[in-house]
Amino acid sequence: MIAVMLLISGAAMWMWANWKTK
Repeated sequence: MIAVMLLISGAAMWMWANWKTK
């Protein structure tokens, strides 16, 4: 499902951004 893909990609992007700022 597209919704699941968007949710996973969004979570991954958020995690990556959160880790990059640290």
